[in-house]
Amino acid sequence: MKKLCIPAVKITTTPSGKAGISVPAAYREYYQSMLAYCIDKRGGYISVTFYPPRKPRSTGEKSQNHAINGYCQQIAVKTGQPFEDVKIFCKQQAIDMGYPILEDKKGTAVTDLWGNVKGISEEDATMEDAAILIKAITRFADEIPMKLYEGETNEFN
Repeated sequence: MKKLCIPAVKITTTPSGKAGISVPAAYREYYQSMLAYCIDKRGGYISVTFYPPRKPRSTGEKSQNHAINGYCQQIAVKTGQPFEDVKIFCKQQAIDMGYPILEDKKGTAVTDLWGNVKGISEEDATMEDAAILIKAITRFADEIPMKLYEGETNEFN
């Protein structure tokens, strides 16, 4: 059975202190089958991980995701460096500004061949993380120097 990750559930408590969760309708069927499986095959035990819900970075036109990739592409064209190398470099710069580092299952920082700590994938970034990365990218562009633009109409940032 595959893992089930529900982005946010409502915590409910009873006057006696018992806690429960309210699972969103979109996840209920799989949640119920997961519980039935664990009761039947795992002796009624289930693994649970708690952490505060996060607000993922924005995606789509004029979004944080669009800005990150668009700005890195512009820098890559200007410098002649590969897009992925530009993005990796900017993430490394962003780590000093508070961008989260990539960790393995043991909680150890993941590094590249040269020992540089890697930043998390944008896919796992919150809105706050993405804002830090965008700030690092724009700082790098200022150092080149170059002007970044947003969108198809060359609206300068």
